Amino acid sequence: MNNLKRFIDLMEIISTALGEDIDLRIRPGQGWFYDYEKNEVVFPEKLLLNYTPEEVIGFTIHEAGHRQLTRIDMRREEFKLFYSKHYLKLLLSVFEDARVNNWMFSLFPGARYYLEFMYKDLLSESLEKSEYVTHLQRQINGSVHPYQLYPHLEYVLSIMYYWRYKKIPKLVNPEVKKALKNTSQFFEEIFNCFPKGRAGEKERFAFACKTAQLIKEHILEDYERLVHISKERVDQALQNREIKNHSGHGGSGSGLSAIEQSAKELAERLSPKIDRPDKEQADKYMPINRQKTQESKPSPSLTLKALVREQRRVKKEEDLSIYHKFYKDIAGVIQHLCGVLENYFFKNTRLRYQGYFKSGQKPDLRKAMNQSRKIQQKCPLEKKDLEIFMRRRLPTARTHSIALILDESGSMVEPKRSAALKGLLLFMESLTNLDIDYAIIGFSDTVMVHKMFGEGMNQSQRADLFEEISMYIPSGMTADADALALTTELLEKEPREAIKFIMMITDGEGNINNTGKTFAELQEEALAKDIEVIGVGLGGYVTQVDKRYKTSVQVEEIIDLPRILSKVLEEKIIYDECS
Repeated sequence: MNNLKRFIDLMEIISTALGEDIDLRIRPGQGWFYDYEKNEVVFPEKLLLNYTPEEVIGFTIHEAGHRQLTRIDMRREEFKLFYSKHYLKLLLSVFEDARVNNWMFSLFPGARYYLEFMYKDLLSESLEKSEYVTHLQRQINGSVHPYQLYPHLEYVLSIMYYWRYKKIPKLVNPEVKKALKNTSQFFEEIFNCFPKGRAGEKERFAFACKTAQLIKEHILEDYERLVHISKERVDQALQNREIKNHSGHGGSGSGLSAIEQSAKELAERLSPKIDRPDKEQADKYMPINRQKTQESKPSPSLTLKALVREQRRVKKEEDLSIYHKFYKDIAGVIQHLCGVLENYFFKNTRLRYQGYFKSGQKPDLRKAMNQSRKIQQKCPLEKKDLEIFMRRRLPTARTHSIALILDESGSMVEPKRSAALKGLLLFMESLTNLDIDYAIIGFSDTVMVHKMFGEGMNQSQRADLFEEISMYIPSGMTADADALALTTELLEKEPREAIKFIMMITDGEGNINNTGKTFAELQEEALAKDIEVIGVGLGGYVTQVDKRYKTSVQVEEIIDLPRILSKVLEEKIIYDECS
């Protein structure tokens, strides 16, 4: 209890001193997790038993840094390569850890003191005698030094050693010394490959891709050579029975399997990632995950032919892009939404009467009767009492400008992520079919314009854009107010006679606002400029949209969206035009 109180006090002091995160909250839980919406760090309870509060703070800062900076784009060949093997992923991860740490140093100078606690055992002054070496020695159960067996691991740890001490450590392998001589000149460039200050998602992805390219270009060849040496040495040691069989680790007892297992273990030691929610959040989503698993699991009564067909279907779905996967799910709803939007957005193309005038084609009976009553009662008539006629309004073709705003923040985890992306795709395809001009804006820490008004796109271009947008979600905090303000400015520049709508696909509350106005005031300003703002919440776990938006649509299943949206459009378009 005393340790926990001391830890919380330290975190409050640090967050306040840094001047960036005075509202950061921390609490113990079942595992690592950072909640962007609550600005809350959850850490494993067992850490308090095994580590000091300073070490826990170091872990917390490091993992929050990964959440903020680390980005993976599996469409790029570099990331496909590094994620194809554990030993390749380890190389990327060790540079990523150093990059994240340096980025946190640049933002929060006080972070260095706590981050260095993470490496006091793994990266001591004497690299060849660290706690990790003892661990490896127990694993191989042999007389050789572990680094003689695994020169690629000595190289990887030398990278982190160089990051921490700014020098080359005392080495066991001459091959590692040669590799460091060839590559160390590029370390600082990679360590510092990150945006300066606050940055948007595109910039973070760009720096992540540049980092992977630099590693592939300047580091990978020497590292692969060391991996090859490690494989040969492990194979030889296994044949000579100098070390115990590694089949328990890799499954085959080969040098490559041992290398893969050791790489995986070292990666976990270097960076205990917070890639899973705590138990409470996991339990929350378990019914949906269990239902999906049951639906996809083939029945044991299926014939061999049916099983083969099922496997082909699954493989075909895996090969599809996320655009085509989601399009398949919403294809039946697109025509329904097209009908709804066409019905209401194009009402102004039909003949109708408007008033009021002193002469015209059609009197308003209610006003005519009121005029007659005043004449009989000898009441003085006002100017408006004489205006009882309505005139035909000829059909006119009005333009339409619809802005689609997508919440890409860290709270949009599954299943909210898939629901939001399907909603975005549904609007994209429906508006395209109706030839209605639209823009797409995303928001997390900052606002990002994915597509401007007037930019035409064929299906291939829409698929590429949708694939790119899907990479940005979930990440960062929730700058919905900034997104609304920017989108309102963009719509003001559209033709004055256009029907203007903002569809904000989100899960509710925002937590970043640089506009100086409340979210309610921003909605009122948009409405005063004839811009309708509709909050769109999709999925059973989205429950806060109607509390934040003056006009909202909230549905559990996407198939219900056209029906509910039609009621809102009828109220907003038909009522407004007739009033």
